[in-house]
Amino acid sequence: MQTRAWIIVATAGAVIIGCVFDTKYTVGGTVTGLVGQGLVLENNSGNDLLVSSNGAFSFTQGVKNGDSYSVTVKTQPSNPSQTCTVRNGSATIAKAAVTNVIVSCTQAGHFAFVANEISNSLSAYSIDSSTGA
Repeated sequence: MQTRAWIIVATAGAVIIGCVFDTKYTVGGTVTGLVGQGLVLENNSGNDLLVSSNGAFSFTQGVKNGDSYSVTVKTQPSNPSQTCTVRNGSATIAKAAVTNVIVSCTQAGHFAFVANEISNSLSAYSIDSSTGA
């Protein structure tokens, strides 16, 4: 999405047209695998976005053409605990909205296995997904 404002001034036989504001473009993409709560994405260390479900997202503040953007995970989801990673999260705006940022969330494993060398056996432990214990 871009926003543009123009000012037109007419003076003694001449019309002057100029761009008052710089064009800004939205930054967004898609979230997949989210089942936890509390995922917060951040763009350029200040434009926070709470994401509550899978699907498309878009930051509220646009970025000027030629400026860079950097999407990161500010807060990982919990209940259950998940780890979300960002792909295609940074580049420079090139006269178009960004729609290809991918945020993929995965849940920690359910079991941990430990090999016991002395007894020549295998121990299995379940992992509490909310605490990691």
